[in-house]
Amino acid sequence: MDHLLTQIKPQQIQGRVKLGGSKSISNRVLLLAALAKGTSILTGLSDGKDTQAMLQAIAQLGAEVNVDPDNHTVHIRGLAGRLHEPDKAIEVYESATCLRFLLAACACMESAYYRFHLGETLLKRPHQGLLDALRATGSKIHENFPYMELEGHGICVEKIVLDTGISSQYASALLMAAPLANRPFKVVLNQTHLEQKPYIQMTRSLMQQWGIETLQKQEQGDVVLSAQKGCYQARSYQVEADYSSASYFFVAALLAGGQLQLGPFDQKSLQGDKRIVEIARLCGADIRYQEGYYHISCDTLQAPGLDLDLRTCSDLMMALAVLAPFLQSKTTLCGIAHTQFQESRRIDAMVAALQAVGVRVEQFEDALCIYPGAVSSASIDSCGDHRLAMACSLWALTGAHITIKDAQVVEKTCPRFYEHLASISSVSYKKE
Repeated sequence: MDHLLTQIKPQQIQGRVKLGGSKSISNRVLLLAALAKGTSILTGLSDGKDTQAMLQAIAQLGAEVNVDPDNHTVHIRGLAGRLHEPDKAIEVYESATCLRFLLAACACMESAYYRFHLGETLLKRPHQGLLDALRATGSKIHENFPYMELEGHGICVEKIVLDTGISSQYASALLMAAPLANRPFKVVLNQTHLEQKPYIQMTRSLMQQWGIETLQKQEQGDVVLSAQKGCYQARSYQVEADYSSASYFFVAALLAGGQLQLGPFDQKSLQGDKRIVEIARLCGADIRYQEGYYHISCDTLQAPGLDLDLRTCSDLMMALAVLAPFLQSKTTLCGIAHTQFQESRRIDAMVAALQAVGVRVEQFEDALCIYPGAVSSASIDSCGDHRLAMACSLWALTGAHITIKDAQVVEKTCPRFYEHLASISSVSYKKE
């Protein structure tokens, strides 16, 4: 389904947006709760399809899941480390975190068989690094697309060597699975710097909160991660809002000006994309934090171009690329090569979108250079990418008429995105 976004009249944004929980945190804590002994109570989970996929999957694997929609909580009675073998294929839809996290956990089960059904976009994404690592431990994995079959035999190796250049999710998957293994193992990360992998630090922090300590050290130039063997312990946990989704509303405030409240967030966030707060301030936004919400105030945008390394927060790339034409000089966004292996070939897709609205852009293997210029009305293919759809929709705030093809892909992480945008601005959307 396509959406046509138009601005009824030029005006500043005004209002308050309560966002859904972080997808990255949600899918991690759902797995930890399913593996734990006891009942975990999770509040504020993401309402996106990726998290719905994980909820459904852990239920198929035997966790007892009770949803309380009135209080936005989910009670999960865990399996104390023993995942069941479901009769039917586990539906992971388009969720890479769901597939990758569960593959590693299921590989730790002895003499067990699991079958996963992948969505069309997920089939195109790279998983080979994780699959090779699991095969090296003795797991048998068969790729009969759209299915992936795994025969778990427990993990009885001392170490697993992994290249996280494409995705740090591989390391997070193995680290969360490590306490389940027959014997402790190390995850050796080559060609990586852990300070550039905030999602691994997120995983370690959450594991600790579920009762499992992890260790990080350097060995011969590699980063080595390990976790104590044991059983996760249930707990209650409040999931903060998603900074990745919030980035589009920070940019909306910069483009249109006005007053916006956005939350609920924890200032001591585990999310790398919290950097959007710093970037918005660089662009002239006045931002205060009060009782879980950012209070954002913006006047006319008169900021110079940005020169940013987004290696630790590459999900911000598309939002910032949409902002770039309205800055006063060239913007350079680098550290983004790995985004070519996500929901779309994101650098290619962003270049196509910028060119469609008439903006000059230069493309490199690991960077984009975007020049100031007027944005014209256009029809833009979302390429099945929720982030591209949300980002390009913001151009409607500048007076352009923007049609987003396959606009419903935003349901992956932010189902109410268009509703939120309309509630704070004069932009209306029409389903075609």
